Amino acid sequence: MNYNVPVFQFEIRYNHILNFSQIARDLLAPYVKLTQSIKIDKQNTIEETYWLNFDDEGYLLIISWDRMVIRAQGDLNLYTESNSPVESLYFDIFKKISKMPEFGSVQRSLFYGIGIAESDKQDDHLRNFTGNTFKFDPVKVLDGVDDTAIVLESKSESKTMSITFGPYWGKNDILKREIKPINPALLEDVDFQGIMMEYKQVLLETNVSFDNFKNRCKEFNNTFKEIWKIQ
Repeated sequence: MNYNVPVFQFEIRYNHILNFSQIARDLLAPYVKLTQSIKIDKQNTIEETYWLNFDDEGYLLIISWDRMVIRAQGDLNLYTESNSPVESLYFDIFKKISKMPEFGSVQRSLFYGIGIAESDKQDDHLRNFTGNTFKFDPVKVLDGVDDTAIVLESKSESKTMSITFGPYWGKNDILKREIKPINPALLEDVDFQGIMMEYKQVLLETNVSFDNFKNRCKEFNNTFKEIWKIQ
């Protein structure tokens, strides 16, 4: 099975840094020259936010007073390698932020991702999926049904999970999600029918590292493999 990750997002949330707008420019200056473009939201307020765009490479960084985000697309495994943008850029900046006297502590982290894979059976795509997952005919519940999905959720004191999966109908299925690809033009051929998984995991934790990120990617990959077995 070959599958594609049109977009994923990893996010670290930390205590508010009230003077972030006063210190951010000196902190980020060495990295700005590496970007293709930069955008600053809510400039000169306590919620000042920096968007460092790397459109041609398919990722961006969002850095603000209470969180740091990397959003990217493509082969997820490439981002788990040494010297990937996650290790050499994202966590390099985060380490500098976390060493500032103004920094409090990490509160939580979030991993969000979309995975898609082409199905071997292209004919009657919806019926093939429901036939393997449902013990009833959805048409008997809703006449004219043209899509379906299964939602799995769990919540504990330290972790919240949400996994939604179902038939995948093509590129528009990706673009209507809450978090969209950085550069749709860079996506490989995604206009096919298959399986789609939307995955979200939030962990309450105080220590986050590149190894944590790699473990989250591994969990995402393993979850998609299990879903693929169902179809």
